[in-house]
Amino acid sequence: MGSVEEVSPGIFLLQVPSPLEEMPISSSYLIQGEGGLVLIDPGYPSRATEGLLKEVLAPYGTTPITVLLTHGHVDH
Repeated sequence: MGSVEEVSPGIFLLQVPSPLEEMPISSSYLIQGEGGLVLIDPGYPSRATEGLLKEVLAPYGTTPITVLLTHGHVDH
């Protein structure tokens, strides 16, 4: 389905399979900052991505205050 790894305290790597052959994995980051959550490269729009985001956001009881796109790909 997908995976979440806390790579450092408050920094999560989210990886979700993509339906695109040329990009088999979509990687996103969620960072807990002093002012709230930041989502970097939100991922391919799918149920898997949505489920993974809900899982990692649940303990915080909130949504990201900022969404940052670092580059333009179809997966984010």
